Amino acid sequence: MQIVILCGGEGKRIKKLFPKKPKGLIEINKKPFMEHIFESLIKNGMKDIVMCTGIGHEDYFSYFGNKFDGLNISYSKDPKNQSLGTGGAILNASDLLNDIFFVQYGDTLLDINYKLVLDSHINSKKNMTMTVLPISKSEEKPNVFFDSKEGLVKYAKGSNSESFQYIDYGLLLFNKSEILKYRSLINKNLDLGFIQSDLCESNNCNLFFANKKYLEIGTPKSYYCTKNKLASL
Repeated sequence: MQIVILCGGEGKRIKKLFPKKPKGLIEINKKPFMEHIFESLIKNGMKDIVMCTGIGHEDYFSYFGNKFDGLNISYSKDPKNQSLGTGGAILNASDLLNDIFFVQYGDTLLDINYKLVLDSHINSKKNMTMTVLPISKSEEKPNVFFDSKEGLVKYAKGSNSESFQYIDYGLLLFNKSEILKYRSLINKNLDLGFIQSDLCESNNCNLFFANKKYLEIGTPKSYYCTKNKLASL
């Protein structure tokens, strides 16, 4: 199994606490947060990682190199002084991607069975699988609507609609052939959310329902919460 880790952002909100460190290298329990993610991926049978970097590329490569405890690590860096967006970063790494690959954010630690998500994706015959969490288990605003009778999925980043019942859990699966259809948008600061919304509109999205909260370090508040929870494990 292969996974793309999106870790090229500036981390503006957490910079208040760590102005000089990429988010993934912020230490929790005496090791970088990204190392916690890698350990989780190893337990789930992941073999290959593609790090989509930008700011902090040299720091990540200096720390992890191309190997970590059996994981093979490749890197795809945004062009200098150009932000491709999360969707553009994936397209920029297309030469490194397998026919089917996961995508996960580099500031989020997930509690999910990746193999079950892969099986669900393959059985669905859809080009994208999006993992979702019920809003009852999240403090985030919902951005996914699912009509179980019609099999209809809608994705709207930042939605305030009361009809939306789920939050994007932060783990996706794509067929490479479908992602490549967006190549013409690679230099237009392409947000991954646009691709998600577009594939939902074309009825090309499979849902996998997560049931455990994730940990993340995107803000000072979430950093301290994650730090306390990992310390108690």
